[in-house]
Parts: sequence; structure tokens; C-alpha cells
Amino acid sequence: LSEKEVAECHETFRAFDKDGNGSFHLEELSTVLSSTGRTYSKEQIQKAMDRIAGIENAACITFEQFSALLRVDMNLTLEARVLQRFRNFDVDGSGEISLEELKTCIQSLDGLVTGAEIEEMLKLCDGDGNGEVSFEEFSAMLL
Repeated sequence: LSEKEVAECHETFRAFDKDGNGSFHLEELSTVLSSTGRTYSKEQIQKAMDRIAGIENAACITFEQFSALLRVDMNLTLEARVLQRFRNFDVDGSGEISLEELKTCIQSLDGLVTGAEIEEMLKLCDGDGNGEVSFEEFSAMLL
């Protein structure tokens, strides 16, 4: 997203963040979706929040998680969206995600994740043991 788009996201986020805590709870996210003409059940919204947050029964989603949603074109096929995500991690465009690329991306999302935890993540995804994650390995992990 451009700086202008990020600023617009922040503005929108703050407008709907009724309690001002910097995150959307289920009711706040429901209001955001309703304002765009999209209505979903509480169960559907909770399921989406769980996927976004990466945990079951997520109580809320952060601005960073919300803005990541806006970067994904929902008209793309699942494979195209996975490729888009892969390219976010594959900073140098080599076709493989290195440990350094993974560390940079993960720590920009969550500074509390340790280098050792990220190394373990890489090992879990690295099916051929070459120390990097290919698109095929990345896809297998997500699908």
C-alpha cells in the first residue's frame, strides 16, 4: 500500500475502532463489513478473525492484520493469493525464502518471535532440507 493508502486505512480503522483500543473486536469488524454492504453471520466473522489472527477464538484483530486484508485482491484465485503472499516473503525474488527473509518478515509482524523460533518454522516448511522454502513448500504449508 502507498503512504496515502496506509493513512486512509488508519483513518478508517480509527473511525470504526469505537473503544479506541487499537484493534477490532467482532462487533466492530461486523460494523466495518456492514458499512461496505457486506453482511456476515457472527460465526463467519469469527472464523475470518481466527484465520487473520492465526489463532482459534481470536478476541480481536490489529490494524496491521486489518490492513493486510486490504492488500489482497479477493478476486484472485487461491493459488494466485498464495503466490502473492510468497512474493511478500521472497524479498530478493530468488524463488526461495531464505532464513534472513523469513526473519525480516516475521519480526516485522511480531517483534517478540525469536530467531530460534523462526529457524524452527523454516525447518518445518523446508521439505527438501536445503535451508530455504520454495513456492511448492510454502503452498503445501498453507493449503
